[in-house]
Amino acid sequence: MRRLERFRNYEADVNSLRHAFKIRSRFRVIANSTLFVVARYLPWFSVKNMLYRLAGVNIGKNVSVGLMAMFGIFYPEKIFIGDNSIIGYNAVILEHEFLVNGYRIGDV
Repeated sequence: MRRLERFRNYEADVNSLRHAFKIRSRFRVIANSTLFVVARYLPWFSVKNMLYRLAGVNIGKNVSVGLMAMFGIFYPEKIFIGDNSIIGYNAVILEHEFLVNGYRIGDV
């Protein structure tokens, strides 16, 4: 079972994604999004890994992230990828989950 931090909505009648920038700074989310979009299309693993590390993802040695793979933009520092791992084409790895009545964050 994953260990998750659970949070309730700021307002009861609004879904939690509407409060995304109260959870994490707008600048950090835009910076992470930009780095991840660029990295999605690059064919060079070393450059991709450098961009993911710059965003905060914990990446081991000799990791290969496939084309179009996407990581969560809110808390990339909660994503851990071990040595010699392969993340396949078009994979999505999220460290957050937004729900109607709250949201959850946890290590992946």
